Amino acid sequence: MDKETIEKVANLSKLAVEEGELSDFKDELLNILDYFDKLDEANTENVPPTSHVMEIINKMREDEVEKELDNESALKNSSNPQEGYFKGPKVRD
Repeated sequence: MDKETIEKVANLSKLAVEEGELSDFKDELLNILDYFDKLDEANTENVPPTSHVMEIINKMREDEVEKELDNESALKNSSNPQEGYFKGPKVRD
């Protein structure tokens, strides 16, 4: 791995690598690439693709129609109700 490749990877990774750090950075990159080679050796022939280690099942409740909130109840905690609406700060002149 040459100096230009290391600098390019550092730049793409948004890392500031000083001239004196290039050797250490090179060693770390080579270790990472070696690890990927080890992963390539793993037998995954009968392993189905997955996005999670464990099966995840969403438990959703059924929608239920309930009594709607009346206007007075909705506005009772408002600090500034006006004419049956929530009044907020002016955002445009």
